[in-house]
Amino acid sequence: GQQASETELPYLAPEVMMGGAPDARADVFTIAVLAYQLVSGRVPFTAGSLPQLIGQMLQHPPDPPEGLPTAVQSALFTALDSTPTRRFQTAVEFQRALA
Repeated sequence: GQQASETELPYLAPEVMMGGAPDARADVFTIAVLAYQLVSGRVPFTAGSLPQLIGQMLQHPPDPPEGLPTAVQSALFTALDSTPTRRFQTAVEFQRALA
């Protein structure tokens, strides 16, 4: 039993972990997790098990990283949204929001 936070699971969109087909919005989520980790030094979601990790992703937005401009923080949280339809539809949309 590895903890869910010790694998690639924190980088996967919650809908993919629940059996959904990956798409561009799931890729946006993964890119946002990586971006969050780069600016904060930690992944936005950690948990001891897969069900806890999915629950955290669905119910608790991560703490905002310190020192980010408001527009960047807003784009990051849009890309990390647990609902795919509320995320950026493509990585290009996410990139434009960060520019």
